[in-house]
Amino acid sequence: MTKHWVWISGWGIAPERFAEVCQQAFPEFAHTVFAPTDRAIDKLLHAKADRIGGYSLGSLLLLEAAEHIPMETPLYLYGPILGFTQEMGLGGTTPASTLELLQTRLEKSPQKALKLFYRLAGLDEATSETLPYPLEDLAWGLEALAKKQAKPPHSRQIKVFLGEHDALLNSQSICKLFTRPIQLPHGHDYRQLLTDHASIYAR
Repeated sequence: MTKHWVWISGWGIAPERFAEVCQQAFPEFAHTVFAPTDRAIDKLLHAKADRIGGYSLGSLLLLEAAEHIPMETPLYLYGPILGFTQEMGLGGTTPASTLELLQTRLEKSPQKALKLFYRLAGLDEATSETLPYPLEDLAWGLEALAKKQAKPPHSRQIKVFLGEHDALLNSQSICKLFTRPIQLPHGHDYRQLLTDHASIYAR
């Protein structure tokens, strides 16, 4: 029977696009991907998962809700965020003023806000007239990045993968906060992180 990997993806990333990369990297699993919204954790907890994964904002939501996730379910985090803005002092490198600019731009021109974020994060994502998921959820996600903070739950085993050259995170600072994190020679791009994990390290 095929095992099920349930994910919460990152801000501005279409779940179906993320799922394609997951399927290519880990074809032995069936993959369900939720956008990082205020409903994502509830959806994830109601899905029967053999593994749970989070990327970027998705990892922040999972860390915040870690006590509600069954201990026996392995948790995988990619490009993990504990606190997004530089001012939070949790490894994020983005000034709060830049995040405020993103929020303002999202209200006026969502596509321009997405392009700006992709450029800041070093993501090779294309924009189109169709948003990756609803505008109100994109706005909620930026608000979450502006306010939410989390601590690594040391009571459970978590596998962490992050890029040494992540434009959004200070990888050295993040590594000090997790047990045995794995650094990869990349940035914040989920394609590279997932593909490298699948091809180099034991699954």
